[in-house]
Amino acid sequence: MKRKVVIALLTGMVIASLAACGTTTSSSSTSSDNAPAVSAEAESSEASAQPEASAEAAPAADEGTDTSSTVDTSDATTSQKEALEAAQNYLKLKGFSYQGLIDQLSSEYGNQFSEEDATYAADHCGADWNEQALRAAQSYLDLKGFSYQGLIDQLSSDAGDKFTVDQATYAADNCGADWNQEAVEAGQSYLDLSSFSRQGLIDQLTSDYGDKFTVDQATYAADQLGLQ
Repeated sequence: MKRKVVIALLTGMVIASLAACGTTTSSSSTSSDNAPAVSAEAESSEASAQPEASAEAAPAADEGTDTSSTVDTSDATTSQKEALEAAQNYLKLKGFSYQGLIDQLSSEYGNQFSEEDATYAADHCGADWNEQALRAAQSYLDLKGFSYQGLIDQLSSDAGDKFTVDQATYAADNCGADWNQEAVEAGQSYLDLSSFSRQGLIDQLTSDYGDKFTVDQATYAADQLGLQ
């Protein structure tokens, strides 16, 4: 009888011990499961905070000239302030010369500001006219092939952008164009429109009434375009 009681007690102790181990393991497992969740939450919090800091530190995208926060307009009339705002909006879109901006603002086909208000805007918009010429030059080069002299003429022409010759020259000097490749592009445009002989294309590309490429540049184009 005693033996049976002892065996029963031992069996109970073993079962209790196993139950305790199971509880400890479950508790440990629960703690282990909770720990990574806290860590992941902290990492997620740090990760979400990091891009926000980077976004604040990142430089603003280039949108042209915008000096609205630095221009003192305390003495300006309402119409002058409106003209200045319009000028700054135009400069975000493309490169304008000083005179070209005044013309745009005062044109009956443009904003119809008075000449005085348009001039005030051009004087106070904070534009770097050399850089504006460079922007305009790069826009032209995205459209078609220009020679060095042809680009200067286009930028400084009264029928074009009305930059000064110095500003237009700055743009041509700094636009990074490969004038040989520009000649090829211009030559290809001509061939897409009409048939040209080798000499005819060279003459067209070098003409003072044409593209004003150098003879070497025009000859390079004819070679690259396969004209014999």
